[in-house]
Amino acid sequence: MMEGDVGKPPISKYGRMRSPILFEEQVESILTIQAHQDDTDIACGGTIAKLTRMGKKVTYLLLTDGRHGVCDPEIPAAQAIKMRNEEQKRAAKILGVNDVKFLDYHDQQLDSSLELRRRLIGIIRDIKPDIVFTFDPWRPYEGNRDHRHTGFMALEAAGFAYDMYECPEKNADLQMVLEMYLFQPFLPDTWIDITDTIDVKLEAIRQHETQLGDKIAEIIKEKNARDGRKIKKPYAEEFKVLRRGFPWVWDGLEMESSL
Repeated sequence: MMEGDVGKPPISKYGRMRSPILFEEQVESILTIQAHQDDTDIACGGTIAKLTRMGKKVTYLLLTDGRHGVCDPEIPAAQAIKMRNEEQKRAAKILGVNDVKFLDYHDQQLDSSLELRRRLIGIIRDIKPDIVFTFDPWRPYEGNRDHRHTGFMALEAAGFAYDMYECPEKNADLQMVLEMYLFQPFLPDTWIDITDTIDVKLEAIRQHETQLGDKIAEIIKEKNARDGRKIKKPYAEEFKVLRRGFPWVWDGLEMESSL
């Protein structure tokens, strides 16, 4: 162990992880809840590719229609939405994801609401994910409202999908989500080695042509290289991992003092 690593989780074949269960057999289903069509591919496409290669089922759930991502006055909103959805389907397929769901809330108008929370709880109970990925809504200076509200609503829905008093019309399908993986985190405590999947991640990002995917891919490659250096690997993705905790819904504090 290197000096400065004392108190941190050891580096395994998957990276430095607060909790090891993501890659264990007990985890079969993963849901990623994102605001826009390229969010997961950019934030954690390498990890997603690792999971699908292991035979785990990954589902993408997109909350908004992404229309604001196409800034061309000659392209109507309906066409922009269709273009972005097709880009997402192509990118997801490259990463091994075949289940992509669209809720089509208006881009840049997402709010935290009981309606959205209940809708997400219903979807979680239908899909039955063991792990949920989403944005870290507590990241300072996050100016994108859709990112903030997606993170908060995903955390609440995943936290209470097991509660029989939430959406009682679906209480026969209660689901206990084991952990949350927050991407673009303010206080990361987990770094996953994506050296073996960086190329496929970048190819997925390049599918988002309306978002200048080629340029974004190069930016993200540099970021993942910086994150990789934190665990002495060529490339990595970083997360904040939340586990079930009492009396809290999610416990994310345990590792902060040592990282």
